[in-house]
Amino acid sequence: MRGRAASLASWALPALVVLLVYAPALGAALVWDDHVLLGPRLAERGVASLFTRPFFTASALHDAAPVYYRPLVLASFRLDVALFGPGARVHHAVNVALHAVNVALLATWARRLGAHALVAGALALAWGLLPRLSEAVVWVSGRTDVLALALSLTAVIAMPGKVRGPSPRLGLALLALLAALLSKETSLAFAVAVAAGSRARARWVAAPVGVWLALRTLTLWDTHGEGRSLGLAARAVTSLEACGRYVAMTFDAWRSASSVGLVGAPSVAHVAVGAAAVGAAALAAWRWRARGAVDGDPEGRWLPWAVGALAIAPALHVLPIGLAGAVTADRLLYVPLAAIAVGLATCPGLGARREPASAAGPTPRGVWVTALIALVAAASFAGPLRARVADYDDEVRFWVAAAERAHPGNAAPLASLAEAVRERGRVELACRVLADARRVLEQGGRSGSARHRRVLENLGGCLAARGDYAAAATAYETAADGAGATARVRLGLGYVRMHALDLDGAERDLRQAQREDPRLTAAAGRALDAIALGRRELASWPPERRAAKPAGWAPVAAALGRVPDVERGYLAVAEDPARAPAERAFAAHELTRLGLVDAAARAAKALDVGGIAESADARTDRAALERRAREVDAQAPRIEALLTR
Repeated sequence: MRGRAASLASWALPALVVLLVYAPALGAALVWDDHVLLGPRLAERGVASLFTRPFFTASALHDAAPVYYRPLVLASFRLDVALFGPGARVHHAVNVALHAVNVALLATWARRLGAHALVAGALALAWGLLPRLSEAVVWVSGRTDVLALALSLTAVIAMPGKVRGPSPRLGLALLALLAALLSKETSLAFAVAVAAGSRARARWVAAPVGVWLALRTLTLWDTHGEGRSLGLAARAVTSLEACGRYVAMTFDAWRSASSVGLVGAPSVAHVAVGAAAVGAAALAAWRWRARGAVDGDPEGRWLPWAVGALAIAPALHVLPIGLAGAVTADRLLYVPLAAIAVGLATCPGLGARREPASAAGPTPRGVWVTALIALVAAASFAGPLRARVADYDDEVRFWVAAAERAHPGNAAPLASLAEAVRERGRVELACRVLADARRVLEQGGRSGSARHRRVLENLGGCLAARGDYAAAATAYETAADGAGATARVRLGLGYVRMHALDLDGAERDLRQAQREDPRLTAAAGRALDAIALGRRELASWPPERRAAKPAGWAPVAAALGRVPDVERGYLAVAEDPARAPAERAFAAHELTRLGLVDAAARAAKALDVGGIAESADARTDRAALERRAREVDAQAPRIEALLTR
């Protein structure tokens, strides 16, 4: 009974503490890839179709995404909504719950391998509160790691020690392993490690691995994704740097970051640490094998170390991976550090029990020392973890923190920050951030890269939104002149020319974009329809008439995408007491819909002075717009500091 109570406490108490510390994550925002993975396209087809498409769906309007096959994660997002309804809170709650389950499973696995209950629980708690791992939990898209680990641990725990034939436990283990592989490729580490211990297990494990490989190959065989080309020497250096950085990140567990290092700008110190770590690991493995440690370990205490090594290997850039230019990422330590925690818990020198867990007798001194160190570490993690979770309160704050902690030559966080700022109506500030991202890339010798082209496109769109059409066209033309320019760049240039009322040039660029990539036909067609309208109306709207009658010009300007003209026109209507109340209310709502936060506020004030009541929907939309703009305003000092560093 005493042994059972200890086992229960070893996983239940740490899981409960982790749930309590992570509770603020339920109010976190959706950031980064969340908008892509949880967007409308997720529900376009049935659940079965999720198993026949890549994790990221290709689009002519977006850059190439990493090619992954993780259908069970997509299915889990659908299940969240089906069971609990839509909303970011639901997805965050499931992530946190899965993380708590992983804490419990980690302690359970350690106990099965002979760890003392106190050590198993303390190390599981310390792992569960590691700030470095918060990215996998609080970022909804990080569910790939969280779900894959939960299913992999289930497979390892359920797998019989000796396989003599089919059994319910074996069936559960194999099913869980297949589900883990369908969640993230890292789960292959568990499959290889489990199979390596027994020929009988290897024969059974081959079945789910084969099914996964077949499904993945059939789905991804003709897809191409993101991955920076590196020569053999550069790839070797990058791999060693990644290894060194992961070692440093493990010992510096308190400071989390969304982007670490920059591919192509190696850190000599981290390369040296990585080389030393690889050498030490190889020597330890050789000595361990030479002593017959694996054969003399029937309980499989070597297994967590093997899993940790295999799980980190894909994150070392041996093969191309997509990390937005970064060398390492916090979330990629989620599985390796889980395995290391179990490995430490089962080391005899750290207090693992050699006798059965239920045996009576005094607790070894090493157990108390190990548990105390783990609990002190866990306590020190709680504060930084809560602070890191707060970075996810809104997307602007998240990207500000990401840009502050990123390599100074990595412009990806700045570009994403600018996009979030622009979406919240602060166009001028967004243009400045994009200009800084462009400067970073050009000073770093990355002109003409895919990232540089994308920044130029975004800068062109931002400049056009504030009415600087000449500068916007220049930005797009620069992007179009570079090697590897896409039809999307030509499409954007066509839109900018349309905004500038160069309708002939716009039509030429739009039709060229259609020819180069037929997937852009719909987007180009909308602009061509607007151009046809513009040709009919422009003769009636010379510049002097547009200036004199901004309200009348506004509908035509809206069709042609001239945002500043639309803003002036609708604001003139909303503030004109001679206009009908319904017309003024409509104009005010249009300003809100277009995200023009300052103009919408002025229009709302004019309606209030005129005693005109807005509809409930209009008030709700404007309140949301103003709340999102305040997110930018709250971070403005930090953004200014980024631009002057």
